[in-house]
Amino acid sequence: MTVTAGVRELKNSLSRYLRLVREGENIIVLDRGRPVAILSAIGGIRPAISTAEHLAGLAAQGHLRLGTSRRLRFPARPPKIDLSGAVLADREERG
Repeated sequence: MTVTAGVRELKNSLSRYLRLVREGENIIVLDRGRPVAILSAIGGIRPAISTAEHLAGLAAQGHLRLGTSRRLRFPARPPKIDLSGAVLADREERG
């Protein structure tokens, strides 16, 4: 038997519906009477792959090229700039 639940009912009784899912039920979620999602146990779903695996797969399909392992080097601290002095100098130049 498949159980249906509206969004509001699901939100208000989430623990109850999660218990039903753990027991093997599938929950069809309704939004304004129309089915929009199925809440089911995670047992048959394959685990998500890592970002690195996903990128390697896209590279193998020719959709992208993987970059080199060189890292960009940035200065440890940006150079100090006297902003108030720069503003005053600019004002003097403009007259």
